[in-house]
Amino acid sequence: MTFSDFSNIVFASSTLDQDNMSFVFGKDRRVLNNRKKFLSGFGLELNKLVILNLKHEDQVLAVSNTDLCKGARNLKGSIQGDGLITSDKNV
Repeated sequence: MTFSDFSNIVFASSTLDQDNMSFVFGKDRRVLNNRKKFLSGFGLELNKLVILNLKHEDQVLAVSNTDLCKGARNLKGSIQGDGLITSDKNV
């Protein structure tokens, strides 16, 4: 199986020329603007994200619709772990 087998899954990775996407290294307003601009290119919005803050361990967490927007607008709301899984649609 490859990503192309799942047309409803969006995978995207930003590059340095798209500026900072991390609240760890940037000012909130600038990070939010960068994220919004990046996501708009894929037809996505901040309120549809679940942000993972890596712990570099082996913790995989289940997320659901109730987790949408966690970490999208500030660092404090991000989920701490190493991977995310879901069975919910549109997460």
